[in-house]
Amino acid sequence: MAAAIRTITTESVEVKTLAEEVNLSSQEQTRGTEQLAQAIVQMQPVTQTSAASAEEAAAAAEELTAQSVAMKEAVDRLAARVGEDRSDTSHHNRQGGSHTARPQDPHKVARPA
Repeated sequence: MAAAIRTITTESVEVKTLAEEVNLSSQEQTRGTEQLAQAIVQMQPVTQTSAASAEEAAAAAEELTAQSVAMKEAVDRLAARVGEDRSDTSHHNRQGGSHTARPQDPHKVARPA
């Protein structure tokens, strides 16, 4: 009987030690979970700021695209007008005339002679 009591006492000490280790591990896990939750809370404003910045960048890119399309159209129109002026001048010069008597179109860009 004394041997059984010693075995029970030894095993109950081991169970107590294991329970204390589980308790310590549980406390460590709780601290880790709290730190993780705190990190997530700190990341939320950064995430919101990043999302707002991304939206602003997308809007700016869209605006720049629209402006570049408008600029290209303006350059194309200008190039077409310059091309018209050059073809008119070269045709007129081939016929031996000068470039002075032609009336000025107010929409055409004035170029030096």
